[in-house]
Amino acid sequence: MMEKDPEKQFEFDRVFGECPRMTIPVDWIVAFPQVRGDEENPMLAEITASIDEVDLINDPNVALFSPEMAQDQLDFANELCGTNVQSDEILIPKHIIGGRYPCLIAGHTRQQGMHDLQERDQNRCGVSCKIHKIDDPWDFIKLQWAENKHSKPSIEQRASNLMNTYLYGKRHDLWDTAAGFREQWAGEYSSDIVNDVVNFANLPPQARDYVFARVIPYQAGVALGRDSKTILEYVFFNLERSGDKTTAENIHEAYAKEVDKMALYIASGQAGGGCKTNFKIYQRTHSRMA
Repeated sequence: MMEKDPEKQFEFDRVFGECPRMTIPVDWIVAFPQVRGDEENPMLAEITASIDEVDLINDPNVALFSPEMAQDQLDFANELCGTNVQSDEILIPKHIIGGRYPCLIAGHTRQQGMHDLQERDQNRCGVSCKIHKIDDPWDFIKLQWAENKHSKPSIEQRASNLMNTYLYGKRHDLWDTAAGFREQWAGEYSSDIVNDVVNFANLPPQARDYVFARVIPYQAGVALGRDSKTILEYVFFNLERSGDKTTAENIHEAYAKEVDKMALYIASGQAGGGCKTNFKIYQRTHSRMA
């Protein structure tokens, strides 16, 4: 006598976690540049060993992007991270599935671990993925946010997640201002947390990396971003005084260098009072000169 399929013994009004799945070649999944202070995640070796010994515990969440959305996401990621990844490096036409690119939502370390195992064993590996069809930027934000909420991120990672959402939403006119962003996420985070993220987003990518690499505390980065108007005035004043052209490109480059110098000064401890004291000293100096 044949045993009944266990799943057919039950009837449900709702099934959690049910979504289309697909097994995709590991090296077909597009992983966009990520905000990360360290060049390599210190957990990579441990996670790779776990995948090798126990297998992958959680299926990756993969979004299916149209070629246009995938290109837009790559452009945004390059702008956000200060990288210059070219389309032909990661958007490979032969990797398109049903007219769309499979793009990783979260789990870059797991993805790198699977790549490393494939290279080690010199074989072709696939991975079973949860598949999400993305038709507009808001779909992508909701999916990425849901994925991130299941973890307990550090303050730096939480800032990175919120900043990505804020800037991505601005890029696609989901909110025009910081006030619109605060209103959208008022039920999720306090106004202080959201305000800090908006200020932090003012920093150029290299300065933000000092926070993600924990060279300077997150709150020091927030303070730098909050003071960006003063720093810009100071930079403009210096360019005019030296006779240099005050073009947008020159101002942007000089601003990035000044913030970089300030971040290193804050981290150095030269003033003997730690990051907070150093920032106050540097802030007063710029306020007098601007």
